[in-house]
Amino acid sequence: GVAIMAAAPLAGGRLFGSAQTSLAALAARKSRSEAELAIRWCLQRGFAAIPKSKVAKRVEENAAFGFSLSASDMLEIGRLDRGYSACRASRALEMSWDAAVDEVSG
Repeated sequence: GVAIMAAAPLAGGRLFGSAQTSLAALAARKSRSEAELAIRWCLQRGFAAIPKSKVAKRVEENAAFGFSLSASDMLEIGRLDRGYSACRASRALEMSWDAAVDEVSG
């Protein structure tokens, strides 16, 4: 099979703390950070999560070990998907090959 990699799966935390999502509430109920939950969700989905941080405490949190998410937690987090991508390159997946080459060649 093909492994799906989630490079920078936290998008620099840009979507954390939003009143429009229940991730913060779920994190509080579980006594975990939103980052830990997001990474754990990726891992339980079978994604290779590659978070980035220079802060030692966040690097430890990004390991997301020592807990798991229930099936209902997984569904709750999955429903938060907004289709947001922090990576410009992902737009190439929505284009024809010729359009992607034209954009990169610019």
